[in-house]
Amino acid sequence: TTLDLNGKALKVKDLHLERMIMQADDSLKKSQAHYVYWWEGSESSTPETIERTLISVKENIFFNRNTRWGYPAVMTHVDLEGGEGREDAQKRAYDFIETYAPSFLKNY
Repeated sequence: TTLDLNGKALKVKDLHLERMIMQADDSLKKSQAHYVYWWEGSESSTPETIERTLISVKENIFFNRNTRWGYPAVMTHVDLEGGEGREDAQKRAYDFIETYAPSFLKNY
């Protein structure tokens, strides 16, 4: 997924999580969430772990630099009982990132 941060594109990975939670009365209750993350380096960002690894290897081998990576992540729960859909929870996560990420990312 690509988000717009002040006119610049930020690629993120959006995982839809779902699990069953055992309740006190031994019944099962479904729980859902969106987990949105990406890797942020000094000169690049990527949602892909393999791409982050390849960038780090290239920087280390050819330029003798060790790339430091941050791992910003946001998780929003889907309110199944309140009638909120997955899209609403996803929009909350994306809106949060678009609002606050430019304040801590130096390239945006």
